[in-house]
Amino acid sequence: MNKVIILSGNDWEALYVNGESVWQSHGIDLKDLNEYAPIEHIDFYLANEELEDFALDTGYFPRSIEEVVKLYPTIVEDSQEE
Repeated sequence: MNKVIILSGNDWEALYVNGESVWQSHGIDLKDLNEYAPIEHIDFYLANEELEDFALDTGYFPRSIEEVVKLYPTIVEDSQEE
């Protein structure tokens, strides 16, 4: 079973499966998830300013969730508050 995270910021989204970025674009659709089924769990996180700046500077979000957490250490806790 796969663990999926969708990271959204400004007009860019990244799909992470088991901690690695597998797809990035202006939007993630359900069909983008299909090839990763079965899915154990999906989390949805909103980017902070540092992640949005990273994406604007590089053209993409970080390649791994580990890199995301380095730029936004409280992403999990902050996303649970919303």
